[in-house]
Amino acid sequence: MVSVTGELQAEKSQEITGPIEIRNNRELRFNDIRIQDLVAEGTIVKVGDFVAKLDGSQAANTLRTFAMKPTRQPQNIRIPNSIPA
Repeated sequence: MVSVTGELQAEKSQEITGPIEIRNNRELRFNDIRIQDLVAEGTIVKVGDFVAKLDGSQAANTLRTFAMKPTRQPQNIRIPNSIPA
């Protein structure tokens, strides 16, 4: 009997990410998203196939809070007529 410990990595895999508009917004942070449903391990999927369903309640609360924040008001910034070279 041989006993070993370690970590396995898939020979072929694809990273799945969320929409770029959310990933690039530093004011939106989704820290505790739970998986509600997931395809069975080993399932071969194609582009557009269902792979997982995430619990959207935390994201909905974050978006609701973000939407209620007052918008930033433009500040009075003085721009000189000429910029020194």
